[in-house]
Amino acid sequence: MNWADFRDTYLFGSSRATTGEPRYIAQKPDTSLIVWPIPDGTYTINGEYFKRAQTMTVNADEPLIPSKLDIVIVWRALMFYAGQANAPELYQVGEREFKRLIRKLESEQLQPIEFGSPLA
Repeated sequence: MNWADFRDTYLFGSSRATTGEPRYIAQKPDTSLIVWPIPDGTYTINGEYFKRAQTMTVNADEPLIPSKLDIVIVWRALMFYAGQANAPELYQVGEREFKRLIRKLESEQLQPIEFGSPLA
């Protein structure tokens, strides 16, 4: 549920203390998750999520991608450098290798594309 509807429906009045098997889930403004009713036991919740892009700020940071493919970062950096240095031959090499490795990374790390159920 969206947060406003969840809050207005389940977090006010007598329903906020209800316990049982969780039926509804919402994301709070601070991005944490909340369920209703309050779980009366141990339950497993399955769902999908998307990971945000990793921010690397210091030299010791390690990328989340598999180490065998982290050279893709170097090839992309070469493309940026070549653009700044006006070196089209370096850019072409970087682009070719970047595209080759990014396809491999995507095929290994992304979920496969699936057909949805019929609409009618």
